[in-house]
Amino acid sequence: MATKDSNIYIDLKYFEYLWPYTIWYKENLISKEKYLMLLKEGEIQIETMFENVLAYNSNGKYIKESANGRDFSDGSDAKKTTACFHRGRYDASVTGITTKFGTLRVLMLDSWNDKFYHFKIPYEAYKNLKMIEIQYGKDKPEPQRHTKWWVYEVDNLKELCK
Repeated sequence: MATKDSNIYIDLKYFEYLWPYTIWYKENLISKEKYLMLLKEGEIQIETMFENVLAYNSNGKYIKESANGRDFSDGSDAKKTTACFHRGRYDASVTGITTKFGTLRVLMLDSWNDKFYHFKIPYEAYKNLKMIEIQYGKDKPEPQRHTKWWVYEVDNLKELCK
């Protein structure tokens, strides 16, 4: 399924964050303007860009495979999510995990504060779950680091790629 036009705004936030880590930027292969035009037209999926960024910045630790249950040769999988308000609280849902069997490399957007958070969640932590809900606040959007999933937070995208 292609990205809905209504999601392009969020995808643009991910794009701006990921762009400096792409092969396209680092090796000056395509201009940011051209790549952005393709994204806005729906020709590029931000999820694929995220996967490519992770593999490219892993320094050869893994490659992108897009196989059943995983995105990468080390068995890990890329997931992106956005913290939003529902059911009386702010949180971010990580779905589509029931067929996964490796580490989840999660990039979470706090769209209120234009901030990204990074998580490396091992299989053992989610193996019996259908989804993960990263708690992000009850009354206002801020990390709830005392809750379960925040123990898997890593400092930055570079750490997420390792």
